[in-house]
Amino acid sequence: MFLKIYQDTELALQKASGAENVALQRSESFGDLSSAVSLGSAKIQKKNPLELAEGLAKKLGKIKYVEKVDVSKPGFINFHFDYAKIWADLSLPKFKKQKEKVIVEHSSINPNKAAHVGHLRNAVLGDTMAQVYKALGYKVEIQNYIDDTGVQVADTILGLLLAKEGKHKDIPQEKNYDSFDFYCWDLYVWMVSRIGEDEKLKERETEILKSLEGGTDEVAQFAEEVSMKIAKAHLETMARLGIQYDLLVRENDILRLKLWEKAFEMLKKQSVIGRVDDPKSKNTGAWIIPFGETEEEDKILVRSNGVPTYTAKDLAYHLWKFGLLANPFKYQKFDSAWVTSSTKGGQKSFGKGDVVISVIDQRQSYVQEVIRESLFRLGYAKERDHYYHLAHEVVALSPAAARDMGVDVSEKKSFYAMSGRKGIGVKADDLIDKLIEKIGPEKENAPDIAAGALRYYLMSLSASQILVFDFDKALQTRGKTGVYLQYAYARACSVLKKAKVRVSLKPKVKDFSESEKNLIYQIMRFEAVLEEAKIKNDPFELTQYAYDLADAFTGFYETSPILKAGDKEKKLRLSLVSEYKKIMAGVLRVLGIPALEKI
Repeated sequence: MFLKIYQDTELALQKASGAENVALQRSESFGDLSSAVSLGSAKIQKKNPLELAEGLAKKLGKIKYVEKVDVSKPGFINFHFDYAKIWADLSLPKFKKQKEKVIVEHSSINPNKAAHVGHLRNAVLGDTMAQVYKALGYKVEIQNYIDDTGVQVADTILGLLLAKEGKHKDIPQEKNYDSFDFYCWDLYVWMVSRIGEDEKLKERETEILKSLEGGTDEVAQFAEEVSMKIAKAHLETMARLGIQYDLLVRENDILRLKLWEKAFEMLKKQSVIGRVDDPKSKNTGAWIIPFGETEEEDKILVRSNGVPTYTAKDLAYHLWKFGLLANPFKYQKFDSAWVTSSTKGGQKSFGKGDVVISVIDQRQSYVQEVIRESLFRLGYAKERDHYYHLAHEVVALSPAAARDMGVDVSEKKSFYAMSGRKGIGVKADDLIDKLIEKIGPEKENAPDIAAGALRYYLMSLSASQILVFDFDKALQTRGKTGVYLQYAYARACSVLKKAKVRVSLKPKVKDFSESEKNLIYQIMRFEAVLEEAKIKNDPFELTQYAYDLADAFTGFYETSPILKAGDKEKKLRLSLVSEYKKIMAGVLRVLGIPALEKI
Protein backbone atom coordinates (compact mmCIF):
# COMPACT_ATOMS: atom_id res chain seq x y z
CA MET A 1 0.00 0.00 0.00
CA PHE A 2 2.78 2.44 0.93
CA LEU A 3 4.50 1.83 -2.40
CA LYS A 4 1.30 2.79 -4.27
CA ILE A 5 0.80 5.94 -2.17
CA TYR A 6 4.44 6.93 -2.70
CA GLN A 7 4.29 6.33 -6.47
CA ASP A 8 0.99 8.22 -6.86
CA THR A 9 2.33 11.16 -4.84
CA GLU A 10 5.61 11.18 -6.74
CA LEU A 11 3.82 11.12 -10.11
CA ALA A 12 1.46 13.94 -9.14
CA LEU A 13 4.37 16.10 -7.97
CA GLN A 14 6.41 15.33 -11.08
CA LYS A 15 3.52 16.43 -13.31
CA ALA A 16 2.95 19.60 -11.31
CA SER A 17 6.61 20.63 -11.07
CA GLY A 18 8.04 19.25 -14.31
CA ALA A 19 10.94 17.85 -12.28
CA GLU A 20 11.91 14.19 -12.51
CA ASN A 21 13.53 13.94 -9.09
CA VAL A 22 11.12 15.24 -6.44
CA ALA A 23 12.99 13.61 -3.52
CA LEU A 24 10.07 12.47 -1.38
CA GLN A 25 11.09 11.66 2.17
CA ARG A 26 9.41 11.24 5.51
CA SER A 27 9.73 14.13 7.93
CA GLU A 28 7.63 13.61 11.04
CA SER A 29 7.83 17.31 11.93
CA PHE A 30 6.31 18.28 8.55
CA GLY A 31 4.26 15.37 7.19
CA ASP A 32 4.14 11.70 6.26
CA LEU A 33 5.98 12.59 3.05
CA SER A 34 7.76 15.85 2.23
CA SER A 35 9.50 17.22 -0.84
CA ALA A 36 12.05 20.01 -1.26
CA VAL A 37 11.60 20.12 -5.04
CA SER A 38 10.60 23.82 -4.79
CA LEU A 39 13.96 24.75 -3.29
CA GLY A 40 15.85 23.46 -6.31
CA SER A 41 13.37 24.85 -8.82
CA ALA A 42 13.36 28.28 -7.12
CA LYS A 43 17.10 28.68 -7.74
CA ILE A 44 16.70 27.89 -11.43
CA GLN A 45 13.58 30.03 -11.89
CA LYS A 46 14.82 32.76 -9.51
CA LYS A 47 11.57 32.71 -7.54
CA ASN A 48 10.65 32.63 -3.87
CA PRO A 49 10.70 28.92 -2.89
CA LEU A 50 7.78 29.24 -0.45
CA GLU A 51 5.58 30.92 -3.07
CA LEU A 52 6.63 28.31 -5.61
CA ALA A 53 5.72 25.52 -3.17
CA GLU A 54 2.30 27.07 -2.54
CA GLY A 55 1.66 27.26 -6.28
CA LEU A 56 2.66 23.62 -6.81
CA ALA A 57 0.48 22.48 -3.91
CA LYS A 58 -2.56 24.08 -5.57
CA LYS A 59 -1.80 22.34 -8.88
CA LEU A 60 -1.78 18.89 -7.30
CA GLY A 61 -4.93 16.90 -7.92
CA LYS A 62 -6.60 14.46 -5.57
CA ILE A 63 -4.19 11.74 -4.42
CA LYS A 64 -5.68 8.56 -2.98
CA TYR A 65 -4.95 8.10 0.73
CA VAL A 66 -3.57 11.66 1.03
CA GLU A 67 -5.86 13.76 3.24
CA LYS A 68 -4.08 17.11 3.16
CA VAL A 69 -1.22 18.93 1.43
CA ASP A 70 0.41 22.00 2.99
CA VAL A 71 3.67 23.92 2.71
CA SER A 72 6.23 25.06 5.26
CA LYS A 73 9.30 27.27 5.28
CA PRO A 74 11.57 27.58 3.46
CA GLY A 75 9.62 25.77 0.71
CA PHE A 76 8.70 22.22 1.65
CA ILE A 77 5.58 20.55 0.25
CA ASN A 78 4.10 18.23 2.88
CA PHE A 79 1.68 15.35 2.38
CA HIS A 80 -0.50 14.12 5.26
CA PHE A 81 -2.02 10.66 4.94
CA ASP A 82 -5.67 9.78 5.43
CA TYR A 83 -5.17 7.12 8.11
CA ALA A 84 -8.88 6.33 8.40
CA LYS A 85 -8.97 5.19 4.76
CA ILE A 86 -5.58 3.51 5.00
CA TRP A 87 -6.68 1.58 8.10
CA ALA A 88 -9.92 0.51 6.43
CA ASP A 89 -8.05 -0.89 3.41
CA LEU A 90 -4.91 -2.15 5.19
CA SER A 91 -4.19 -5.84 4.66
CA LEU A 92 -1.27 -8.20 4.42
CA PRO A 93 0.62 -7.68 1.15
CA LYS A 94 -0.20 -10.30 -1.46
CA PHE A 95 2.63 -11.02 -3.85
CA LYS A 96 1.92 -12.50 -7.27
CA LYS A 97 3.72 -15.69 -8.16
CA GLN A 98 6.53 -14.69 -10.51
CA LYS A 99 7.55 -16.70 -13.58
CA GLU A 100 11.26 -15.97 -13.24
CA LYS A 101 13.62 -18.32 -11.46
CA VAL A 102 16.30 -16.69 -9.31
CA ILE A 103 19.58 -18.46 -8.51
CA VAL A 104 21.46 -17.12 -5.49
CA GLU A 105 24.99 -18.38 -4.94
CA HIS A 106 26.56 -17.64 -1.58
CA SER A 107 28.97 -18.95 1.07
CA SER A 108 31.35 -20.76 -1.34
CA ILE A 109 33.84 -21.52 1.42
CA ASN A 110 37.04 -23.37 0.58
CA PRO A 111 36.48 -26.85 2.08
CA ASN A 112 39.80 -26.99 3.88
CA LYS A 113 39.07 -25.68 7.38
CA ALA A 114 36.37 -24.34 9.71
CA ALA A 115 34.15 -21.42 8.65
CA HIS A 116 34.87 -18.01 10.19
CA VAL A 117 32.82 -14.87 10.83
CA GLY A 118 33.67 -13.45 7.39
CA HIS A 119 32.03 -16.47 5.79
CA LEU A 120 28.99 -15.90 8.01
CA ARG A 121 28.54 -12.37 6.68
CA ASN A 122 28.53 -13.67 3.11
CA ALA A 123 26.09 -16.46 3.94
CA VAL A 124 23.69 -14.25 5.91
CA LEU A 125 23.63 -11.63 3.13
CA GLY A 126 23.00 -14.29 0.50
CA ASP A 127 20.38 -16.16 2.49
CA THR A 128 18.49 -12.95 3.27
CA MET A 129 18.47 -11.88 -0.39
CA ALA A 130 17.12 -15.33 -1.28
CA GLN A 131 14.34 -14.87 1.28
CA VAL A 132 13.56 -11.41 -0.15
CA TYR A 133 12.98 -12.93 -3.58
CA LYS A 134 10.94 -15.79 -2.12
CA ALA A 135 8.72 -13.31 -0.26
CA LEU A 136 8.19 -11.41 -3.52
CA GLY A 137 6.91 -14.56 -5.19
CA TYR A 138 9.95 -15.78 -7.14
CA LYS A 139 11.11 -19.36 -7.44
CA VAL A 140 14.51 -19.37 -5.74
CA GLU A 141 17.39 -21.84 -5.94
CA ILE A 142 20.25 -21.44 -3.46
CA GLN A 143 23.64 -22.74 -4.56
CA ASN A 144 26.95 -23.12 -2.74
CA TYR A 145 30.10 -23.46 -4.86
CA ILE A 146 32.60 -25.94 -3.43
CA ASP A 147 36.13 -25.06 -4.63
CA ASP A 148 37.64 -28.46 -3.94
CA THR A 149 40.53 -28.19 -6.41
CA GLY A 150 42.36 -25.10 -5.14
CA VAL A 151 45.69 -24.64 -3.40
CA GLN A 152 44.03 -24.22 0.03
CA VAL A 153 42.57 -27.72 -0.18
CA ALA A 154 45.87 -29.05 -1.54
CA ASP A 155 47.74 -27.65 1.48
CA THR A 156 45.30 -29.20 3.95
CA ILE A 157 45.52 -32.56 2.16
CA LEU A 158 49.32 -32.39 2.26
CA GLY A 159 49.16 -31.60 5.97
CA LEU A 160 46.94 -34.62 6.61
CA LEU A 161 49.32 -36.85 4.66
CA LEU A 162 52.30 -35.52 6.62
CA ALA A 163 50.45 -36.09 9.90
CA LYS A 164 49.90 -39.74 8.88
CA GLU A 165 53.57 -40.13 8.00
CA GLY A 166 54.53 -38.96 11.48
CA LYS A 167 57.86 -37.36 10.54
CA HIS A 168 57.06 -33.92 11.99
CA LYS A 169 56.84 -33.86 15.77
CA ASP A 170 55.22 -30.40 15.96
CA ILE A 171 52.44 -31.08 13.48
CA PRO A 172 48.90 -30.77 14.95
CA GLN A 173 47.21 -34.11 15.70
CA GLU A 174 43.51 -34.77 15.12
CA LYS A 175 43.11 -36.59 18.45
CA ASN A 176 43.57 -33.26 20.26
CA TYR A 177 40.50 -31.67 18.62
CA ASP A 178 36.76 -32.07 19.11
CA SER A 179 35.92 -31.41 15.45
CA PHE A 180 37.66 -32.20 12.17
CA ASP A 181 37.19 -28.72 10.66
CA PHE A 182 38.77 -27.07 13.73
CA TYR A 183 41.68 -29.49 13.46
CA CYS A 184 42.16 -28.60 9.80
CA TRP A 185 42.17 -24.88 10.73
CA ASP A 186 45.34 -25.31 12.78
CA LEU A 187 46.79 -27.90 10.43
CA TYR A 188 46.41 -25.53 7.47
CA VAL A 189 48.17 -22.70 9.35
CA TRP A 190 50.99 -25.08 10.26
CA MET A 191 51.26 -26.24 6.65
CA VAL A 192 51.40 -22.71 5.22
CA SER A 193 54.17 -21.78 7.66
CA ARG A 194 56.28 -24.71 6.44
CA ILE A 195 55.65 -24.97 2.74
CA GLY A 196 57.20 -21.66 1.73
CA GLU A 197 60.66 -22.68 2.91
CA ASP A 198 60.69 -26.29 1.72
CA GLU A 199 61.06 -27.05 -2.01
CA LYS A 200 60.17 -30.73 -1.55
CA LEU A 201 56.88 -29.76 0.08
CA LYS A 202 56.20 -27.33 -2.78
CA GLU A 203 56.73 -30.18 -5.25
CA ARG A 204 54.30 -32.39 -3.34
CA GLU A 205 51.78 -29.55 -3.27
CA THR A 206 52.02 -29.27 -7.07
CA GLU A 207 51.50 -33.01 -7.46
CA ILE A 208 48.41 -32.88 -5.23
CA LEU A 209 47.00 -29.97 -7.23
CA LYS A 210 47.30 -32.04 -10.42
CA SER A 211 45.41 -34.89 -8.75
CA LEU A 212 42.68 -32.55 -7.52
CA GLU A 213 41.94 -31.16 -10.98
CA GLY A 214 39.83 -34.00 -12.30
CA GLY A 215 42.07 -36.82 -11.12
CA THR A 216 40.89 -40.27 -10.00
CA ASP A 217 43.93 -41.59 -8.09
CA GLU A 218 44.08 -42.33 -4.34
CA VAL A 219 45.05 -38.77 -3.47
CA ALA A 220 42.10 -37.39 -5.45
CA GLN A 221 39.71 -39.81 -3.71
CA PHE A 222 41.14 -38.93 -0.30
CA ALA A 223 40.82 -35.21 -1.09
CA GLU A 224 37.19 -35.69 -2.09
CA GLU A 225 36.43 -37.43 1.21
CA VAL A 226 38.13 -34.65 3.19
CA SER A 227 36.50 -31.84 1.23
CA MET A 228 33.02 -33.27 1.67
CA LYS A 229 33.63 -33.96 5.36
CA ILE A 230 34.52 -30.30 5.87
CA ALA A 231 31.67 -29.16 3.60
CA LYS A 232 29.30 -31.13 5.85
CA ALA A 233 30.74 -29.32 8.87
CA HIS A 234 30.10 -26.01 7.09
CA LEU A 235 26.48 -27.00 6.44
CA GLU A 236 26.05 -27.83 10.13
CA THR A 237 27.55 -24.48 11.13
CA MET A 238 25.27 -22.55 8.77
CA ALA A 239 22.22 -24.53 9.89
CA ARG A 240 22.73 -23.03 13.35
CA LEU A 241 21.75 -19.71 11.76
CA GLY A 242 18.87 -21.23 9.82
CA ILE A 243 20.79 -21.22 6.52
CA GLN A 244 20.04 -24.03 4.05
CA TYR A 245 21.09 -24.78 0.47
CA ASP A 246 19.46 -26.47 -2.47
CA LEU A 247 22.60 -27.47 -4.36
CA LEU A 248 26.34 -27.77 -3.75
CA VAL A 249 28.29 -27.41 -7.01
CA ARG A 250 31.72 -29.02 -6.86
CA GLU A 251 34.51 -27.56 -8.98
CA ASN A 252 35.94 -31.04 -9.38
CA ASP A 253 32.80 -32.08 -11.26
CA ILE A 254 33.04 -29.03 -13.51
CA LEU A 255 36.54 -30.13 -14.49
CA ARG A 256 35.78 -33.85 -14.84
CA LEU A 257 32.72 -33.21 -16.98
CA LYS A 258 34.69 -30.72 -19.11
CA LEU A 259 32.24 -27.88 -18.61
CA TRP A 260 35.07 -25.41 -19.13
CA GLU A 261 36.11 -27.06 -22.41
CA LYS A 262 32.57 -26.57 -23.73
CA ALA A 263 32.63 -22.91 -22.70
CA PHE A 264 36.11 -22.55 -24.22
CA GLU A 265 34.87 -23.77 -27.60
CA MET A 266 31.94 -21.37 -27.44
CA LEU A 267 34.30 -18.45 -26.67
CA LYS A 268 36.68 -19.37 -29.50
CA LYS A 269 33.87 -19.91 -32.01
CA GLN A 270 32.50 -16.41 -31.38
CA SER A 271 35.98 -14.83 -31.24
CA VAL A 272 35.46 -13.61 -27.70
CA ILE A 273 38.77 -15.09 -26.63
CA GLY A 274 42.13 -14.94 -28.37
CA ARG A 275 45.52 -16.59 -28.08
CA VAL A 276 48.56 -14.39 -27.44
CA ASP A 277 51.18 -15.26 -30.07
CA ASP A 278 53.48 -12.25 -29.61
CA PRO A 279 56.81 -13.70 -28.38
CA LYS A 280 57.58 -10.38 -26.66
CA SER A 281 54.43 -10.52 -24.52
CA LYS A 282 54.60 -11.86 -21.01
CA ASN A 283 51.32 -13.66 -21.79
CA THR A 284 52.66 -15.57 -24.81
CA GLY A 285 50.67 -18.78 -25.30
CA ALA A 286 47.85 -17.71 -22.99
CA TRP A 287 44.21 -17.28 -24.01
CA ILE A 288 42.81 -13.91 -23.03
CA ILE A 289 39.71 -11.73 -23.22
CA PRO A 290 40.87 -8.27 -24.39
CA PHE A 291 39.62 -5.59 -22.01
CA GLY A 292 41.74 -2.54 -22.61
CA GLU A 293 44.61 -0.97 -24.50
CA THR A 294 47.34 -2.66 -22.46
CA GLU A 295 47.93 -6.32 -21.71
CA GLU A 296 47.68 -5.57 -17.98
CA GLU A 297 44.00 -4.83 -18.58
CA ASP A 298 43.35 -8.09 -20.44
CA LYS A 299 41.96 -11.02 -18.51
CA ILE A 300 43.72 -14.36 -18.83
CA LEU A 301 41.34 -17.33 -18.98
CA VAL A 302 43.87 -20.02 -19.88
CA ARG A 303 47.48 -19.74 -18.78
CA SER A 304 50.34 -20.44 -21.19
CA ASN A 305 50.70 -23.91 -19.60
CA GLY A 306 47.12 -24.72 -20.63
CA VAL A 307 45.62 -24.52 -17.13
CA PRO A 308 42.30 -22.59 -16.90
CA THR A 309 42.17 -19.79 -14.34
CA TYR A 310 39.59 -19.27 -11.60
CA THR A 311 37.80 -16.77 -13.86
CA ALA A 312 37.55 -19.33 -16.66
CA LYS A 313 35.92 -21.94 -14.44
CA ASP A 314 33.64 -19.32 -12.93
CA LEU A 315 32.54 -18.18 -16.39
CA ALA A 316 31.68 -21.74 -17.39
CA TYR A 317 29.73 -22.13 -14.15
CA HIS A 318 27.70 -19.00 -14.85
CA LEU A 319 26.95 -20.05 -18.41
CA TRP A 320 25.54 -23.25 -16.92
CA LYS A 321 23.56 -21.31 -14.29
CA PHE A 322 21.73 -19.45 -17.07
CA GLY A 323 21.15 -22.69 -18.99
CA LEU A 324 23.49 -21.58 -21.79
CA LEU A 325 25.54 -24.78 -21.49
CA ALA A 326 23.99 -28.24 -21.49
CA ASN A 327 23.65 -29.74 -18.03
CA PRO A 328 26.34 -32.44 -17.62
CA PHE A 329 25.77 -33.10 -13.92
CA LYS A 330 24.24 -35.94 -12.00
CA TYR A 331 22.96 -35.27 -8.51
CA GLN A 332 23.15 -37.05 -5.17
CA LYS A 333 21.52 -36.25 -1.86
CA PHE A 334 24.00 -34.76 0.61
CA ASP A 335 22.89 -33.87 4.13
CA SER A 336 19.96 -31.44 3.71
CA ALA A 337 20.97 -30.46 0.15
CA TRP A 338 21.89 -31.99 -3.20
CA VAL A 339 25.42 -32.18 -4.55
CA THR A 340 26.71 -32.46 -8.12
CA SER A 341 28.37 -35.68 -9.22
CA SER A 342 30.28 -36.72 -12.31
CA THR A 343 29.69 -40.45 -11.84
CA LYS A 344 26.68 -41.38 -9.70
CA GLY A 345 23.18 -40.07 -9.12
CA GLY A 346 20.09 -39.00 -11.00
CA GLN A 347 18.81 -35.96 -12.85
CA LYS A 348 17.27 -32.85 -11.29
CA SER A 349 16.05 -29.51 -12.65
CA PHE A 350 18.82 -27.33 -11.26
CA GLY A 351 20.19 -24.28 -13.07
CA LYS A 352 18.46 -22.46 -15.96
CA GLY A 353 18.00 -19.29 -13.94
CA ASP A 354 16.40 -16.13 -15.32
CA VAL A 355 18.17 -14.02 -12.69
CA VAL A 356 21.52 -14.91 -11.12
CA ILE A 357 22.96 -13.30 -7.98
CA SER A 358 26.48 -14.06 -6.79
CA VAL A 359 27.42 -13.01 -3.26
CA ILE A 360 31.18 -12.50 -3.34
CA ASP A 361 33.35 -9.96 -1.57
CA GLN A 362 34.24 -6.76 -3.39
CA ARG A 363 37.82 -7.92 -4.11
CA GLN A 364 36.31 -10.10 -6.83
CA SER A 365 34.45 -7.20 -8.48
CA TYR A 366 36.72 -7.12 -11.53
CA VAL A 367 36.26 -10.85 -12.13
CA GLN A 368 32.49 -10.41 -11.93
CA GLU A 369 32.65 -7.57 -14.47
CA VAL A 370 34.65 -9.85 -16.78
CA ILE A 371 31.88 -12.46 -16.52
CA ARG A 372 29.16 -9.90 -17.24
CA GLU A 373 31.07 -8.50 -20.23
CA SER A 374 31.82 -12.00 -21.52
CA LEU A 375 28.10 -12.82 -21.46
CA PHE A 376 27.43 -9.69 -23.49
CA ARG A 377 30.17 -10.43 -26.04
CA LEU A 378 28.78 -13.93 -26.47
CA GLY A 379 25.48 -12.35 -27.46
CA TYR A 380 23.69 -12.82 -24.13
CA ALA A 381 22.78 -9.21 -23.35
CA LYS A 382 19.66 -10.22 -21.42
CA GLU A 383 21.65 -12.57 -19.20
CA ARG A 384 24.30 -9.88 -18.67
CA ASP A 385 21.62 -7.48 -17.47
CA HIS A 386 20.13 -10.12 -15.17
CA TYR A 387 23.42 -11.05 -13.53
CA TYR A 388 24.02 -9.26 -10.24
CA HIS A 389 27.07 -9.22 -8.04
CA LEU A 390 26.20 -8.59 -4.40
CA ALA A 391 29.62 -7.25 -3.47
CA HIS A 392 30.38 -6.99 0.21
CA GLU A 393 33.31 -5.63 2.11
CA VAL A 394 35.44 -7.83 4.33
CA VAL A 395 35.06 -8.47 8.03
CA ALA A 396 38.01 -7.10 10.01
CA LEU A 397 38.86 -7.26 13.70
CA SER A 398 38.52 -4.41 16.17
CA PRO A 399 41.68 -3.73 18.23
CA ALA A 400 40.05 -5.51 21.19
CA ALA A 401 39.11 -8.55 19.10
CA ALA A 402 42.56 -8.62 17.48
CA ARG A 403 44.18 -8.52 20.89
CA ASP A 404 42.01 -11.42 22.02
CA MET A 405 43.20 -13.36 18.95
CA GLY A 406 46.87 -12.77 19.84
CA VAL A 407 47.52 -10.14 17.15
CA ASP A 408 50.15 -7.47 17.81
CA VAL A 409 48.14 -4.23 18.12
CA SER A 410 51.05 -1.92 18.92
CA GLU A 411 50.49 -0.06 15.62
CA LYS A 412 47.17 1.13 17.06
CA LYS A 413 45.17 0.66 13.85
CA SER A 414 41.43 1.26 13.79
CA PHE A 415 40.98 -2.36 12.67
CA TYR A 416 43.09 -5.40 11.78
CA ALA A 417 42.66 -7.74 8.82
CA MET A 418 41.84 -11.40 9.33
CA SER A 419 44.06 -14.01 7.71
CA GLY A 420 43.16 -17.65 7.19
CA ARG A 421 46.77 -18.44 6.27
CA LYS A 422 47.95 -17.10 9.63
CA GLY A 423 45.01 -18.47 11.59
CA ILE A 424 43.85 -14.97 12.54
CA GLY A 425 40.08 -15.00 12.63
CA VAL A 426 37.00 -15.82 14.67
CA LYS A 427 35.60 -19.28 14.01
CA ALA A 428 31.87 -19.22 13.35
CA ASP A 429 30.99 -22.00 15.78
CA ASP A 430 33.09 -20.42 18.55
CA LEU A 431 31.20 -17.15 18.13
CA ILE A 432 27.78 -18.82 18.18
CA ASP A 433 28.79 -20.79 21.29
CA LYS A 434 29.92 -17.59 23.04
CA LEU A 435 26.61 -15.94 22.24
CA ILE A 436 24.68 -18.86 23.70
CA GLU A 437 26.89 -18.78 26.78
CA LYS A 438 26.24 -15.05 27.26
CA ILE A 439 22.48 -15.48 26.85
CA GLY A 440 22.43 -18.45 29.20
CA PRO A 441 22.65 -22.01 27.86
CA GLU A 442 19.93 -23.02 30.33
CA LYS A 443 17.40 -20.92 28.42
CA GLU A 444 15.38 -23.16 26.15
CA ASN A 445 15.50 -20.75 23.21
CA ALA A 446 19.09 -19.51 23.70
CA PRO A 447 20.23 -20.89 20.29
CA ASP A 448 17.38 -18.99 18.57
CA ILE A 449 18.21 -15.77 20.42
CA ALA A 450 21.88 -16.19 19.51
CA ALA A 451 21.04 -16.78 15.86
CA GLY A 452 18.86 -13.67 15.77
CA ALA A 453 21.48 -11.52 17.46
CA LEU A 454 24.26 -12.64 15.13
CA ARG A 455 22.29 -12.41 11.89
CA TYR A 456 21.15 -8.88 12.68
CA TYR A 457 24.68 -7.83 13.69
CA LEU A 458 26.14 -9.12 10.43
CA MET A 459 23.64 -7.02 8.46
CA SER A 460 23.80 -3.95 10.69
CA LEU A 461 25.89 -2.14 8.06
CA SER A 462 25.47 -1.84 4.32
CA ALA A 463 27.26 -4.61 2.43
CA SER A 464 29.55 -1.95 0.93
CA GLN A 465 31.00 -1.10 4.35
CA ILE A 466 33.79 -2.93 6.19
CA LEU A 467 32.33 -4.70 9.20
CA VAL A 468 34.75 -4.31 12.09
CA PHE A 469 34.06 -7.31 14.27
CA ASP A 470 33.98 -6.74 18.00
CA PHE A 471 33.07 -9.41 20.53
CA ASP A 472 31.24 -7.02 22.86
CA LYS A 473 29.07 -5.57 20.06
CA ALA A 474 28.35 -8.98 18.53
CA LEU A 475 27.32 -10.31 21.92
CA GLN A 476 24.97 -7.42 22.74
CA THR A 477 21.42 -8.44 23.46
CA ARG A 478 20.05 -4.92 24.01
CA GLY A 479 19.66 -1.85 21.84
CA LYS A 480 19.52 -1.97 18.05
CA THR A 481 19.82 -5.75 17.89
CA GLY A 482 18.10 -8.90 16.73
CA VAL A 483 17.04 -9.58 20.30
CA TYR A 484 15.18 -6.26 20.40
CA LEU A 485 13.18 -7.39 17.35
CA GLN A 486 12.44 -10.76 18.92
CA TYR A 487 11.37 -9.11 22.16
CA ALA A 488 9.05 -6.68 20.35
CA TYR A 489 7.44 -9.63 18.56
CA ALA A 490 7.13 -11.67 21.77
CA ARG A 491 5.52 -8.70 23.51
CA ALA A 492 2.80 -8.55 20.83
CA CYS A 493 2.19 -12.29 21.21
CA SER A 494 1.88 -11.83 24.98
CA VAL A 495 -0.67 -9.00 24.61
CA LEU A 496 -2.87 -11.03 22.27
CA LYS A 497 -2.64 -14.07 24.52
CA LYS A 498 -3.64 -12.07 27.60
CA ALA A 499 -6.54 -10.47 25.73
CA LYS A 500 -8.20 -13.91 25.44
CA VAL A 501 -10.29 -12.71 22.50
CA ARG A 502 -10.10 -13.51 18.84
CA VAL A 503 -9.13 -10.44 16.83
CA SER A 504 -10.91 -10.65 13.49
CA LEU A 505 -12.65 -7.64 11.93
CA LYS A 506 -10.87 -4.29 12.12
CA PRO A 507 -13.04 -1.63 13.81
CA LYS A 508 -13.86 1.51 11.81
CA VAL A 509 -11.93 4.44 13.26
CA LYS A 510 -11.64 8.07 12.19
CA ASP A 511 -9.10 9.49 14.63
CA PHE A 512 -5.74 8.03 15.56
CA SER A 513 -3.06 9.02 18.05
CA GLU A 514 0.41 9.86 16.74
CA SER A 515 1.83 6.55 18.00
CA GLU A 516 -1.01 4.66 16.27
CA LYS A 517 -0.38 6.53 13.03
CA ASN A 518 3.34 5.80 13.24
CA LEU A 519 2.70 2.09 13.73
CA ILE A 520 0.28 1.97 10.77
CA TYR A 521 2.85 3.85 8.67
CA GLN A 522 5.54 1.28 9.42
CA ILE A 523 3.21 -1.70 8.98
CA MET A 524 2.29 -0.67 5.44
CA ARG A 525 5.93 -0.13 4.38
CA PHE A 526 6.87 -3.85 4.29
CA GLU A 527 6.17 -4.41 0.59
CA ALA A 528 8.03 -1.23 -0.43
CA VAL A 529 11.09 -2.17 1.63
CA LEU A 530 11.23 -5.65 0.05
CA GLU A 531 11.15 -4.07 -3.41
CA GLU A 532 13.87 -1.63 -2.38
CA ALA A 533 16.11 -4.45 -1.13
CA LYS A 534 15.59 -6.23 -4.45
CA ILE A 535 16.40 -3.13 -6.52
CA LYS A 536 19.47 -2.21 -4.45
CA ASN A 537 20.61 -5.85 -4.25
CA ASP A 538 21.34 -5.32 -0.56
CA PRO A 539 19.14 -6.34 2.42
CA PHE A 540 20.48 -3.52 4.62
CA GLU A 541 17.31 -1.44 4.24
CA LEU A 542 15.33 -4.38 5.56
CA THR A 543 17.33 -4.48 8.80
CA GLN A 544 16.72 -0.76 9.27
CA TYR A 545 13.01 -1.21 8.58
CA ALA A 546 12.78 -4.10 11.05
CA TYR A 547 14.13 -1.87 13.78
CA ASP A 548 11.82 1.03 12.80
CA LEU A 549 8.83 -1.33 12.89
CA ALA A 550 9.78 -2.77 16.29
CA ASP A 551 10.47 0.72 17.64
CA ALA A 552 7.10 2.01 16.38
CA PHE A 553 5.37 -0.86 18.18
CA THR A 554 7.34 -0.19 21.37
CA GLY A 555 6.38 3.48 21.22
CA PHE A 556 2.75 2.54 20.68
CA TYR A 557 2.81 -0.04 23.50
CA GLU A 558 4.35 2.39 25.99
CA THR A 559 1.97 5.29 25.23
CA SER A 560 -1.29 3.53 24.43
CA PRO A 561 -2.95 1.33 27.08
CA ILE A 562 -4.33 -1.76 25.37
CA LEU A 563 -5.92 -4.28 27.71
CA LYS A 564 -7.11 -1.59 30.15
CA ALA A 565 -8.39 0.79 27.49
CA GLY A 566 -12.07 1.53 26.84
CA ASP A 567 -13.98 -0.87 24.63
CA LYS A 568 -13.57 1.17 21.41
CA GLU A 569 -9.87 1.88 21.93
CA LYS A 570 -9.22 -1.69 23.05
CA LYS A 571 -10.69 -3.15 19.85
CA LEU A 572 -8.61 -0.79 17.71
CA ARG A 573 -5.40 -1.37 19.59
CA LEU A 574 -5.75 -5.15 19.73
CA SER A 575 -6.39 -5.09 16.00
CA LEU A 576 -3.27 -2.96 15.53
CA VAL A 577 -1.23 -5.42 17.61
CA SER A 578 -2.56 -8.28 15.48
CA GLU A 579 -1.64 -6.52 12.20
CA TYR A 580 1.80 -5.67 13.56
CA LYS A 581 2.41 -9.25 14.67
CA LYS A 582 1.62 -10.58 11.17
CA ILE A 583 3.97 -8.13 9.45
CA MET A 584 6.77 -8.55 11.98
CA ALA A 585 6.53 -12.33 11.58
CA GLY A 586 7.08 -11.83 7.84
CA VAL A 587 9.99 -9.45 8.41
CA LEU A 588 11.70 -11.85 10.81
CA ARG A 589 11.16 -14.73 8.39
CA VAL A 590 12.92 -12.83 5.59
CA LEU A 591 15.76 -11.78 7.91
CA GLY A 592 16.13 -15.38 9.08
CA ILE A 593 15.59 -14.34 12.70
CA PRO A 594 13.51 -16.84 14.71
CA ALA A 595 10.12 -15.38 15.69
CA LEU A 596 9.77 -16.27 19.38
CA GLU A 597 6.43 -16.04 21.17
CA LYS A 598 8.24 -15.97 24.49
CA ILE A 599 11.73 -14.87 25.56
